[in-house]
Amino acid sequence: MEQKTRGRSKEIALELLMILEEYTDRDHRLSKNDLIELHSWQYGNDGEEVIQAKTFYTKIDELTSAGFPVKRTKGKWTKYYLDDVRLTKEELLFLVCMIKSSPDLGREESKELAGKLLSMRVHKQATESVNKYASMVHENHNPVSRQIRNFNVLLEAIGKAGKVSCKYVLSREGGYQFSDTQIVYPRAIEFTRDGACVTLEDNGRIKRMFLCDIINIEPE
Repeated sequence: MEQKTRGRSKEIALELLMILEEYTDRDHRLSKNDLIELHSWQYGNDGEEVIQAKTFYTKIDELTSAGFPVKRTKGKWTKYYLDDVRLTKEELLFLVCMIKSSPDLGREESKELAGKLLSMRVHKQATESVNKYASMVHENHNPVSRQIRNFNVLLEAIGKAGKVSCKYVLSREGGYQFSDTQIVYPRAIEFTRDGACVTLEDNGRIKRMFLCDIINIEPE
């Protein structure tokens, strides 16, 4: 029984590392209690708590001593995270949409490549968000867009049937002429050979324009 307990103790550090890899990064941190609860849920018997506080601190020290970049915040409410380089949700979403809409990849090839990208070291919450919003994008051709933040704000609004404030191009003749700030409802985004095309509803009127022709996009 004692030998089994020692063996189980060795596994706990690896299990904690796997939880840290899946759920944390520099922007997503978890407290000791959060990590213990997640560990009990994933590795305990019927949610039975496996790690005591003393064991938790020991295992975290073992991971840092082994060279894993486990960091903890300072102050009264200490939180822990794995400090390795990850793609942000916005970057990951944009790359997946580019892959899925590429004219050079077949459907199965793009699905496989997007799956590999999503299986990289990203936290679980980011992957779930990407899967949700990627399904809202029409897959036509390779996107041409540099406005990752604007792209994400529009997709968030589409997902919530919400609205944004923005200015958009009224005319290109004699230099760009923009509208005043408008409150609009984004309805869809699709990729064309010329760029990402956005469908907006403005006072009941439907407008279609390129993402690059919309500026100052803010959630409302």
